[in-house]
Amino acid sequence: MDVVYASPLERARQTAELVAAPHGIPVKIDRDLVEFDWGEWTGRPLDDEMERLVSELRARWRAGEVDAPTPGGESPVAAARRARRFLERLKVAGPLAPTIVAHGRFNRVLMTVLLERDLARMDEIRQRNGSLSLFEGNGDGSCRALLLDDVEHLTPDLRVVTKGSDSVK
Repeated sequence: MDVVYASPLERARQTAELVAAPHGIPVKIDRDLVEFDWGEWTGRPLDDEMERLVSELRARWRAGEVDAPTPGGESPVAAARRARRFLERLKVAGPLAPTIVAHGRFNRVLMTVLLERDLARMDEIRQRNGSLSLFEGNGDGSCRALLLDDVEHLTPDLRVVTKGSDSVK
């Protein structure tokens, strides 16, 4: 690890600081790493109604409607633009082993872009809270996943998937 980038949002920033501190590496904040903009749904509890609404929109995304935004929020296409901007800046900066700390849905979009997959396939990439994913660049701008959604470093009680969502307890 030679550089650590993080979303400016508190939880990601604090996690990045914990990861970087033992290595004496400062955390670089990048606004393009903020969580996916859930718009009017931001902060709402994931009750049965929200679960239904999110599931319906995710089904549309899986069907290829990746330009469909959340109500008042962004679409996967818009989030992918942010991901590509960040990756372009990362490429110019040229770190050998960057560490990136961001958020669930945005991470799915970012990893979909890294793997050069269609955005409609982003839900194929599981992204639980606290999981680790590791990618290797192929020298031509593409990447391959060496590790995806690894939670072995978490205690077993934190690895349990909660009802309907893709986060750990």
